[in-house]
Amino acid sequence: MDAIKVGDMVRCGVYVLGEWNPMQSGRVVSQSSHGATSYVDIMSHHGGAPWVLPEVTAHLRKIEVTA
Repeated sequence: MDAIKVGDMVRCGVYVLGEWNPMQSGRVVSQSSHGATSYVDIMSHHGGAPWVLPEVTAHLRKIEVTA
């Protein structure tokens, strides 16, 4: 699987009892210098004002966007 990078559409998720559970989706707008934290805008792609949340990059899954 490709690494998560700025501009990717992703599904944010959390681990509960070792199982990954999906939460909201969004677009990665920036990353920390070491890449362990991604900043994900979870509202702009829904037509809302930007709402950026810090997420652990390892907890993100890419969403394949089809045209």
